[in-house]
Amino acid sequence: QSSTTDEVVDVRAGTQFSLFLTKKGFLYSCGKNSHQQQGKPKSYVYIMDIMKITTKEFNYNAFKISSICCGTNFSCIVTQNGKAFTTIKPAHTSVGENKEHGFFEVEYFTTNNIHIKKAFATMKGLIFQTSNDTLFFAEVKEVVNNSSSFVKALSMGRPKLILFDKYNVSKKKIFCSPDSDTFFIMNLRSTHMEDFVSNLKSSTSFFSDLSFSW
Repeated sequence: QSSTTDEVVDVRAGTQFSLFLTKKGFLYSCGKNSHQQQGKPKSYVYIMDIMKITTKEFNYNAFKISSICCGTNFSCIVTQNGKAFTTIKPAHTSVGENKEHGFFEVEYFTTNNIHIKKAFATMKGLIFQTSNDTLFFAEVKEVVNNSSSFVKALSMGRPKLILFDKYNVSKKKIFCSPDSDTFFIMNLRSTHMEDFVSNLKSSTSFFSDLSFSW
């Protein structure tokens, strides 16, 4: 498995938890796991504990991980063959059935033959970027039930296509944070800001040149 010949190529952090992706495609995690956001049971997790996922839910040999992202209390992985998996268990699924933890396939994309290139997480949602740069947004929210548990289960809505005006034809960069519901999309001609949770507000600004400073 992962060894000293491997190396970490990406690190993503949610609220009090982190995922580490290595060059060989292994996934490590540490931190809080109240919503099983690490894809593992709700037990104490040691730092740099390798992700253990059953072959029914996910198979390293068949689907090598290409990118990862973390929301507030959920995470998502994208594989090299264009499939997206999240730690949010769907109400009905043929992947990871009867499992209480793990990564579960976003079957909407598989059913519609949509190839996912990358995923981005906001506080209450996921943005999926396809191989032809089309973008989809899926809202994530707590399930309302009669349970007395302090930790509510999560549900993810059906991915919805993000529509842009005629100027937004070539998406280049997407900026977002698990601490906010707002995300930015920047290309060669414009920047576009979306807030899907707060009444679907949006705004677009145009620049001949754009730079950032801190």
